[in-house]
Amino acid sequence: MTIAILHLLAVASPGPDFALIVRQSMRYGRKVAWMTNAGIALGIMVHISYSLIGFGVLMQKSAWFFTTMKTCGAIYLIYLGSRSFVTTSAVQLKISQDPINSDKEYTVPRPYRGAFISGLLTNLLNPKAGLFFIAVFSVVVHPTTPIPYKLGYGFWMVFMNLVWFGMISVLFSQTILKNKFATLGQWMERIMGIILILLGLNLLFLKI
Repeated sequence: MTIAILHLLAVASPGPDFALIVRQSMRYGRKVAWMTNAGIALGIMVHISYSLIGFGVLMQKSAWFFTTMKTCGAIYLIYLGSRSFVTTSAVQLKISQDPINSDKEYTVPRPYRGAFISGLLTNLLNPKAGLFFIAVFSVVVHPTTPIPYKLGYGFWMVFMNLVWFGMISVLFSQTILKNKFATLGQWMERIMGIILILLGLNLLFLKI
């Protein structure tokens, strides 16, 4: 119950994963958001694995390792956010350079593999996520805790992340929201880009 409550509060709070899922849902649609969600889930599996085997102590105790992780994560989030500005400009340029098909709806390519990698790296390079799992497992997991219990904790967390971000994907890929995004796409994309950049800067100045 302790793990369920703590994890529910953590997964429901806005962060890099949430911002990325919303951006993917509104820009590319539900399937790409689900692939992003799958990448996030794999990242969570990695965090859970090293937290359970004790490798998480390295992040908690080693200043250089923590600094390296947070710097990489921050740079990647800022990179994702800056791409929002480049991508929207490219879309507008392609439409303006194609007068024959300019009256047709422009569909952005759906990069499924890239979406999976983006989700994985966004979660994996976020030391906040790693520290969260280390803190939670240090409270409820002991040397005498049976392995099936540990596996059950990990399965529950991954499952709840998939469910939560799956619901977010469905919500923000609704037709009414996608139509709004199509109308105000450039501005919406830039807003989400700014949010990702701000999250990256916040992560950059995070202290252990």
